[in-house]
Amino acid sequence: MGLAACLALGAMMKQVLRVHADRNPIPAARAVDAACRSELAGRAGFRTEDRGVRKIGFLTLEPVEGVHVQRLVERAGEQAWLTLGRGSVGRLYVVLPDERYEVLPPWEPGPRVLRAASAPGR
Repeated sequence: MGLAACLALGAMMKQVLRVHADRNPIPAARAVDAACRSELAGRAGFRTEDRGVRKIGFLTLEPVEGVHVQRLVERAGEQAWLTLGRGSVGRLYVVLPDERYEVLPPWEPGPRVLRAASAPGR
């Protein structure tokens, strides 16, 4: 009976950790903060949303004035992808106060950063 209780408790703890990690993917934001600290006015934020079968990641940045935004978005997006890894999210958007960019994974061919029309999903 004790063994069954231990197994049940272990399964519950795994589920709690999995849910917490999905809702709070802080390592991606921390990695971006570390890589881009001098170019950010505040801390990076990260959240995910489930949209159908796809999980979408939103990396929120507030760049300091005078920063080359395109380079910041590309570097921050790449850092987030490398921290998240393959299969963690289907798409990644970098959201700035007035703009939104889609950043493609570094392991896919083609351009890295695509500008989105508006900034929904903030």
